[in-house]
Amino acid sequence: MVEKGKSQNLIYYTSRILKNAKTRYQMIEKLALALVTSARRLRSYIQSPRIVVQIDYPIQTVLKKPKLIG
Repeated sequence: MVEKGKSQNLIYYTSRILKNAKTRYQMIEKLALALVTSARRLRSYIQSPRIVVQIDYPIQTVLKKPKLIG
């Protein structure tokens, strides 16, 4: 838990070992895979229909690839 002023924010950590072809993904694809994996694993903790992720990569283009999302 992190405190910012008067508000408290929860922080969760997840991990995944990349195997075979996934180790050769480009960095942006690895970031998109991390977002998808985290969203699936933390689904029961997510109560808001909208989540904001601040990142310096154009993730939307990668998330539209059906092979990556599965």
